Order: sequence, then C-alpha cells, then structure tokens
Amino acid sequence: MSKRKVVETLTKLEAAISRLEEVVHQSRDHKYIQEATIQVFEFTFELFWKTLRRILIYKGVDVFAGPNDVLRTAFQNGLIDNDLQWSELHDLRSQTAHAYITENVIYDIDASIVHYTPVFRDSYNKLRMRVPELFEQNS
Repeated sequence: MSKRKVVETLTKLEAAISRLEEVVHQSRDHKYIQEATIQVFEFTFELFWKTLRRILIYKGVDVFAGPNDVLRTAFQNGLIDNDLQWSELHDLRSQTAHAYITENVIYDIDASIVHYTPVFRDSYNKLRMRVPELFEQNS
C-alpha cells in the first residue's frame, strides 16, 4: 500500500467525518434528516474501517478483509482506542444494513448515531498523533 493512497483515503475520511458532524447537528424533527444521517454514518463507518485497513497494510501488518478483524487488529496495534465503542459502532452499522427499517427503528438508530459520532473525530485525531507521517504536508 503506497503512502499516497493512504494519505488520499485519510483526506476523504476527514471530509466524511466533517459531513457526519454537520448532519447530526441538524434538527432531528424530520425523518428525512434521520435517514440522511444514517446514510452518512454508513459511508463514514465503511470508510473509517477501510482506512484503518490501509494504514495497517502500509505498516506491514497482516489483516483480513472484514471490519471485525480490521477493528480488532487496529486496536491491538494502537491505532484506535475504545474497542467496546467500535464494536458497538459495528453493531449499529449492521442494524442499518436491513432493507426495511421502521420509523421507530430509524429514530433509535439516529439517536445512537448522534451519540457515537464523537468517536469518529476522537479516533481520527488520535490517528494523527499515532501515525503523524501520514498527515504531514506534502506527503
């Protein structure tokens, strides 16, 4: 995995996290905002674990393709903290994958996403400290 690809992915991840933070600060009174929040969450979660996978590969760590293994390996290698929160985020992502979600479930999922959104920013900021060479200007 080239450093350039990892840096590009990190740039996209930062934008996705910013978009998620933006959408969770919208008024929660309309189901379309809640549905949009779920979609942005799904994209951000997928991009985050795939970014972790790229970083692990860049660092020479063997990792399988799925999010469970990547998250566990990222935690074991000190890239992320809060393994319980990341496990809960993964469970939340699994809930959003169902084709049919009732309005009550949408409300509950949306509330959980709002609650867990800071984990993305916190983990991203910790990545900046733990692999600073990937965040240097002109990488």
